[in-house]
Amino acid sequence: MSLRLQDVAIEEAKKILRASDIDPALYRLYRVEQEGKETKCTQIDF
Repeated sequence: MSLRLQDVAIEEAKKILRASDIDPALYRLYRVEQEGKETKCTQIDF
């Protein structure tokens, strides 16, 4: 599953993921930044 969130929603997403009963090994949270044709993905810890 992929969700697009604005920066202001990242903290709320982290809270939801921490409270989830789903095994954290099954999902990740990434920040995706694009500059021209370059895309950078950075994993966000929660």
